[in-house]
Order: sequence, then structure tokens, then C-alpha cells
Amino acid sequence: MIKQIRDLETELENERRGKSASVNAKKKVEAQIAELEQQLEVSNRLKDEYNKQLKKNQQIIKDYQHECEESRQAKEDIAAQLREADRRLRAAENEREQLREAVENLQNIRRQLEAEKDELEERAGKGGGISSEEKRRLEAKIAQLEEELEEEQSNSEVAMDKMRKAQMQVEQLTTDLSGERSLTQKLDGEKQSLERQNRELKAKITEMESSSQARARAQVAALEAKIHYLEEQNQQESQERLNANRQYRRIEKRLLDTLQQLEDEKRNSEQSKEISEKSNLKQRTLRRQLDDAEEELARERTKVRNLQREIDDLLEANDTLSRENNTLRGGAARRRNDNIRLRTPYQQYPGSTDNIATRDEEQESTGSTNGT
Repeated sequence: MIKQIRDLETELENERRGKSASVNAKKKVEAQIAELEQQLEVSNRLKDEYNKQLKKNQQIIKDYQHECEESRQAKEDIAAQLREADRRLRAAENEREQLREAVENLQNIRRQLEAEKDELEERAGKGGGISSEEKRRLEAKIAQLEEELEEEQSNSEVAMDKMRKAQMQVEQLTTDLSGERSLTQKLDGEKQSLERQNRELKAKITEMESSSQARARAQVAALEAKIHYLEEQNQQESQERLNANRQYRRIEKRLLDTLQQLEDEKRNSEQSKEISEKSNLKQRTLRRQLDDAEEELARERTKVRNLQREIDDLLEANDTLSRENNTLRGGAARRRNDNIRLRTPYQQYPGSTDNIATRDEEQESTGSTNGT
């Protein structure tokens, strides 16, 4: 009985440790949710910046004179976005490490629960003081809690997998942005080269018109052809710029997909929080049941002690009565022997008074013996 009580106390202590580990895991999940919310805010700011960039690109197409300024602003924005993407990558790495630690904590909780279950099974096999129905109920509670912990571990693994995919997408986005920055720089260089060539061609046209009208016509025609070629090239550059805008839109779509994945991660974290709260409630219920079982064991132990005292009292009374009975038997036997020895000479008279008295005493002695 004492061993069973000690086992229950050990189980309660293990339950307290498991609850503390669950609280720590819950705090870590809440911290991860807060970090995801911050990342969502950063993503929203990035989305706004992308929208601004798109508007700027449209303005560049409409107004060629402001193209240089807008391109410079676009490069600065892209650099800021690259820095932000690097920060998001570092944040994703930290979050992945936190998720890994949370999974390890959940695995430790699972091992503790399995140890508690083994102890209950061992106690049930030894035929402890807990009834079979109570044992089955406790085993069912522990099995259900273990299933929920396994489900929470699975959810954490899925969350880590999604986070790795999101990180890969962010890295790809960073690569795409770097390519777009290089393309923008290339377009700026080519645009400046075209502007310089246009200025040079205009200067040459003016010079040729002043020197020779006839020769100038041919040169002008050639230069016009070249200008036409350069205009076509400029148009081609504009088309490439449009393609770059389309690429920006594709990147924006991928960013929206990444934001949606982050939202899914937030919902999964909230579900994990609900599961953790349910687990804590079940643990409290199990603890109350164990406390009730401990009180019931204490009452049963008190009853056993009372019954043992009553049995000891009855045994002592029985020993006393046995000793008194043996004493009475011995005294009656001695008196009967003395009477027989004293009255033996008168036994030849069956009807004598002494024989009658002797028979009466023997009957009394026999009655006393039978009564005893």
C-alpha cells in the first residue's frame, strides 16, 4: 500500500514536470506567432513598396524625361528590398531553430508520458490497490493524451517543412530581385549609351549640313537609318522594360503566395495552441483523479488498520477465554477424580445417597464441559 502511494506521488511529480514543459512549449509557440506577425507586417510593407515601384515604372513608360530619376529610385528600393529579404532570411533561420527546439520539447514530453504509462502498466500487473476500472480509465486518458501529443508533433514537423519551403521561396525571390537589379543597371547603361549616341549623331548631322549639302544627304540618310535602328533598339529596350514589369508582377504574385503560406503557418500555430490548452485541461483532470484515488487509498488504509485492531482484540479475548476454559476443565477434572477416589468404597450400594451425589456431580461436570 505504501509503495503504491509512493508510486502515485512519483507520477504526480512527473505530471507536474510535463505540465511545466508544456507551458514552456506554449510560450515558445506564442513567441513564434508574434514573430510571424512581424514578418507579415514586413511583407505588407514590401508589397506596398512593390506597388509603388510598379507605379513608378508606369510613370517611366509615360514620361521618358523622368526615367533616369525613377530608375535611380527603383535601384534604391530594390537595394532596400534586398536588405529586407536578407533580414527575413535570418529571421526564418531563427524561427526554424525555435521550431526544432519546440519539437524536441514535445518529444521529451512524449517520452515522459510513455514512462508514466509503463509505470501504470507495471503497477496494474502487480495487482495494486487501484481497481481495474480506474486503471483502464487512467490508461485511456494517457493514451489519448499521447495521441494528441503525437498529432502536435506532426503539426510541428509540417510547420517546419512549410517554413523551409517559404525560406527557399524567399531565397529564390532574393535571386530574382538581384537579377532584376542587374537588368535595371544594364538597361540604364544602354539607355545612357543610346542618349550619348543620339547626341553624337545630332552633332554630326549639324556638322555635315554645314560642310556639304550633297554629301550630307547621304550621310543624313545613313544617320537616319542608324537613328531608326537605334529607335528600334530603344523600342526593344522598352519592350524589355515591359517584360521586367511583368517579371515584377510575377514576383509580386510569388510574394503573395509566400504571405499566404505565412498566414497558413499562423493558423497552424493557433491550432497547436488550442491543442496545448486541451492537453493542459486533460492533465488537470487526470491529476484530480489521481488525488481522488490517493484519498480513497488513505481511507482504505484506515479501515484496514481498524479491522486489524479489532482482529487483534478478538484474538486476545479468544486467548483469554481459552485459558479460562482450560483452567475450568482442569479444576473440574481434579474435583471429579477426588470425589471418585473418596467414594469408591460405597459404590457397591447403587441406591445409596453417596452414589447419587457422585452421579449428580459427574453430570454437573459433564454439563460444564459441554457448555464450555
